[in-house]
Amino acid sequence: MNEALDALQQNYFYLTDNLDDLLDCCQTDAQKQQLKADYQQATANFYQARNKIFQANDAGISQAVTQLKAAQTSLEKMTQELASAASVINAITTAVRIGTELAAMAK
Repeated sequence: MNEALDALQQNYFYLTDNLDDLLDCCQTDAQKQQLKADYQQATANFYQARNKIFQANDAGISQAVTQLKAAQTSLEKMTQELASAASVINAITTAVRIGTELAAMAK
């Protein structure tokens, strides 16, 4: 199921491409640490899943892909609108958590 890996890849590449700007927006060390932890998890999600297989026609995978895409869209919109650092980090954490659940479904 390439759609699952594509969603994980989009999340990882987005964070990679925007990491410096996102870190600059952080107002506290705790926010920076959370962002770094989320980035590390998004990296692990993508690299662990890229060599595995997602079951076709698995409702759980389809649901997780839909949720991850929605979370990613929300994250990108918040970043473009220059939302508060706390809101953006919460959106990142949500997207990465969904990505972790999705990556765990790969066999």
